[in-house]
Amino acid sequence: MKKGLSVGLVAFYFWLPLDLIPDVLVLLGVVDDLAVFTFILQLIVKMAPEELQRRYELTAK
Repeated sequence: MKKGLSVGLVAFYFWLPLDLIPDVLVLLGVVDDLAVFTFILQLIVKMAPEELQRRYELTAK
């Protein structure tokens, strides 16, 4: 459920015409989008079950 919500938020952010930094400023607009995507991807990884985190060595050492 949480993972689906996170993926939905990423999709909604990219679909939403409003942006934190407009894409007219090409480099800054793309970096802004990548930063939001990376942040939400990190949240998805943190929400993964501990067994999967151990299997794929995703836990902080």
